[in-house]
Amino acid sequence: MTEKLEYFKYTPQTNTIIDPEDPANNSEIIPDQKKGYKIQVRSRMVYKFELFYYSDIIFVKFYPSILESSADKYSRSNIGLTLTEIRKLLNTCCKIVHLEMNKKENENKIYAFIGQWYSKDNQLKRLYTVRYSIYLKQTANVFFEDIYHHNWFETLNLYCLSKAKYERHSKKVSDLLHFLAASPSLLMSFLTEEGKNRLINEFPDTLID
Repeated sequence: MTEKLEYFKYTPQTNTIIDPEDPANNSEIIPDQKKGYKIQVRSRMVYKFELFYYSDIIFVKFYPSILESSADKYSRSNIGLTLTEIRKLLNTCCKIVHLEMNKKENENKIYAFIGQWYSKDNQLKRLYTVRYSIYLKQTANVFFEDIYHHNWFETLNLYCLSKAKYERHSKKVSDLLHFLAASPSLLMSFLTEEGKNRLINEFPDTLID
C-alpha cells in the first residue's frame, strides 16, 4: 500500500452484528456483520463505504449518502465527481480495505469488489462494466501482486483480493463461485445484459473453468 496516493478524510460509523432471526432481514442472503464508514468528499458531499461479512468473504460497497434511501444507490455512485475525485475516492476505499485486512481477525478473509453495472453499460452492450475496469486499474496501484492474491472475473464484474499468505484463497474463491451458481438471482444481479446472454446457457462450467 503506497502512501504517495491521495485520500479523502474518512471515519468509522457502524459495526453491527446481524441477527439472522430479525424479521427486518428480508434479503435473499443475510450477512453476519456489517461495517460502515463515512468518506468526506466535499464539504457537502459524503459517501458511505460498507463492508458486508459473509463468513470468510467480505463484500465491498459504497454510494453517495444522498442516495441512501434509493433502491439503486449502488448503481449510481457517481453524482458529478471529477476524475480526480473518483480516483481519490477509490484510493480511500482501498485504504480502508487495507486497514481492515491487516486486523488480526480479518487476515484470513477475502475482499470482493463488485463493479456494479449502470444503464449505459447495457445500452452499449458491454460484457463488463466501466466501473469494473476502473476498479482493476485503481487496485493495481494499491495492492501489489507479490503481496496479495488476486482473482478477476470479467463477466461477473467481480474482483477478489486477499493476503498472499492466505493459503486457502483459491478454495474460498471456488466456494464463492459455486455459491453464486446456486443463487441465480444474486448471480444475475452482477451481470450486464450482455453478460447474462453469454452465460445463460453456459453457467456454471464457463464461470469456474
